[in-house]
Amino acid sequence: MKSKYNGMVLLAAIALMVAAAGTLNWFRTHHKLGKPGIVVTEKPGTVVVDIDLPATVLNYVSTNVPQGESVTNTLPPDTSYAQRRYFDTNGFWVNANVVLMGADRTSIHKPEYCLPGQGFQIVNQ
Repeated sequence: MKSKYNGMVLLAAIALMVAAAGTLNWFRTHHKLGKPGIVVTEKPGTVVVDIDLPATVLNYVSTNVPQGESVTNTLPPDTSYAQRRYFDTNGFWVNANVVLMGADRTSIHKPEYCLPGQGFQIVNQ
């Protein structure tokens, strides 16, 4: 009697593994990516890309903001970045910054380096 239950448990475990493998394979072949959050354009002859931030978002209009020397001289040469300032009709504005790391992992850094490099002053932590 004991061996009968062991066989049933083994068959149930194998059936579950086959079902899981089939489900994972189906998801792998039927997975569809959505629209990317960041649109980039390759720069021929370089490892960096141009990052295309939208000119308008909701009722905000925008202008490109060039990266400061503290960014361009500090980050590794394989880092891609873009900055755009968005304005609403009331004078409120917000900056959007995108930094895409290349192979050099030193692009990832603490906010204590990043924020002052963008002109912000940290007054409290």
